[in-house]
This record gives sequence, structure tokens and C-alpha cells, in this order.
Amino acid sequence: MDKKKIGVFIDGSNLWHCVKANKWSLDYHRLKWFFYERGDVLDIYYFTPTMPHLEHFLEILDKMGYKIIKKPIKVFRARNASGIREVKHKGNLDVEMAITIMKNINNYDEVILVTGDSDFECVIDELKSLGKNIVCICNSSAMAYELKRKANIVYTLEKLKKRLKFRKNKTTAG
Repeated sequence: MDKKKIGVFIDGSNLWHCVKANKWSLDYHRLKWFFYERGDVLDIYYFTPTMPHLEHFLEILDKMGYKIIKKPIKVFRARNASGIREVKHKGNLDVEMAITIMKNINNYDEVILVTGDSDFECVIDELKSLGKNIVCICNSSAMAYELKRKANIVYTLEKLKKRLKFRKNKTTAG
């Protein structure tokens, strides 16, 4: 029997905020192999805003086989609730992620979405109408109800912690 063909689509900002909220470091190598356990992974896309402090990290992901999709971060000034002007940063790539999924959908039997954003509900509806299996991964508290309800399989990062947590290699002096 042929292995199912899988496409993985990671909302980098969403994943970063989830892992930060969990207070543990994600091992992106372990994450990659977690995907491979499900079948034949054809693509792992990582969507992220362009920021100088991320460049080294993104180079590492690229060397691991992640396909990096970047967009310049938008910087603007806005008033907060107290009326004070603040500098805001926005780096949303949801549209780029949705377009990339739909442009490549005929390559996959299963789509893994690493996001909790309810904006992907219509994408999931379309994918399911095409007979695709949908897996969503996010923190339990950050995953929109629509994704929990519509995905075929839901994994929470909290439950995956043991498998995906970064561990420093221990060396023994000898």
C-alpha cells in the first residue's frame, strides 16, 4: 500500500507564540520527523515575517528541508486603548499560506496545518470537499473552535511536548 502524500504548512508566528506560551523550546528536527511518521512528506512550508534576528534560525530550518516563505514585516504607528501612539509590527502571512496550499493541493492526500487561526476554516472546508485529510496542530487554548471541529485529527502542542521538546545533548567526560 502506498504511503499517503503529505503537505505541511506552518504559521511561524503562531507556532512561535504557542511555544513561548508553553515555556519550552521546540525541537524543529523532532517536529519534522513527527510529520514523516504520518506518511510521505512532500513539502514542509514555514511562513514567517522577515526580521533580522530570525535569519540564522531560518537558515537552519532551510538546511533541515523546510521551505521558507517570507514577507517583510509591516511597521506602522497606531493609538492604543489609552490614546498613546505606539509603533506596531504586523507580519501576517495567512493569505500566502492559503494560496500556497490551494496551488499545491493536487500533490497531497493529507494537509497538516500548524496554526490555530480560524481564518483557515474556509481552507479546511475546501480541502475536505476535495477528499483531503486535515490535521491541525496548535496549543489547546490558541486553537480556534472551528479548526478543532472540522479537522480530521487535532494534536495539541501540550500533548506533544515529550516528543517535540528540545533536549540538549549530554556528553560525558572521559
